Amino acid sequence: MNTIELRANLLIYYQIKFPLREKMEIQDLKEIDQATGSDVYSYTLTYEMNNTVYSEPRILKLYAKGIMGADRALKERHALRNLHDEGFPVPGSTLVEVDESHLGSAFVIMERIEGQSMWDAIECATEERRRQLIGLFSGLLADLHSLSWAVLVPNLKINDEYTLIKREIYNLKQSGSEILPVVEWLHARRDLVPCKRPTITHRDFHPHNVIITEEGAYEGVIIDWGWQISDPRFDLGWTLTSLERSDLREFRDDVLAEYERRTGERVEQLAYFEVLASAYWLMHNVQTLKNLQNGRRASLSANIRKATAMIYDRTGVTLPDVEALLS
Repeated sequence: MNTIELRANLLIYYQIKFPLREKMEIQDLKEIDQATGSDVYSYTLTYEMNNTVYSEPRILKLYAKGIMGADRALKERHALRNLHDEGFPVPGSTLVEVDESHLGSAFVIMERIEGQSMWDAIECATEERRRQLIGLFSGLLADLHSLSWAVLVPNLKINDEYTLIKREIYNLKQSGSEILPVVEWLHARRDLVPCKRPTITHRDFHPHNVIITEEGAYEGVIIDWGWQISDPRFDLGWTLTSLERSDLREFRDDVLAEYERRTGERVEQLAYFEVLASAYWLMHNVQTLKNLQNGRRASLSANIRKATAMIYDRTGVTLPDVEALLS
């Protein structure tokens, strides 16, 4: 579906959903991202109602077709609505639709946050501003991990301190043979990492998923929620290895130090969770690599090599099947 067709179909959806609104228009519709499993568009919705003109900046996120896409849409909207109600900094005004007849797949519509990504802010920051951004970035993650998981899953049953790590490893085992050696390494050491404090984890917390706002209730707003209840060290491991793959090792170390200062405790067995997070990142991106060509394949291949190198550095484990895909 091209943008002209998408605009027309989206407008029809709004007209069906909100019949009392008059003179509705979809303005400035443009694609802003093509993430794995979703396409993201920015636009402004204008309309009149009760003699008042409204203009609402919005984000449209389209998910993959089928039950998996619908599940992701419902899951993200659940997080956005409940976290927003809790006063946590996420986009508001969420609307979810799983009927694919409207736009071809499930989708979520949410508030568009005006600002710049944390990544862009870091690149042009002075040293003093950089320290402030590190405090904001690490503080957002620490604040998320301080929330009760009941905000999103009130009736969750966790049998013991090893339930969550067993689930993480089980999910990895279903991913195929390419990363099996590191999954076996993680399985053999699972008894070293009991989870004493389950939390809401974001699952993709990095500077591109934090929007720095110039005004409003929050200075930083977190987007792109593929959340799960898990060990907070998974999130931290994911964040730190993401920064390391991006050649921001110094920033990585500063984020860790600030996170530990904010939480008031040293993170134990961090290397294990960096390996776990890297294994999950490989699980998703090795599959993506198989479907890419040319320049995008070269860029992803470089990051996959960095991830396998990090795993080897922390474990001594090699992944020959992954290397074979890169050759």
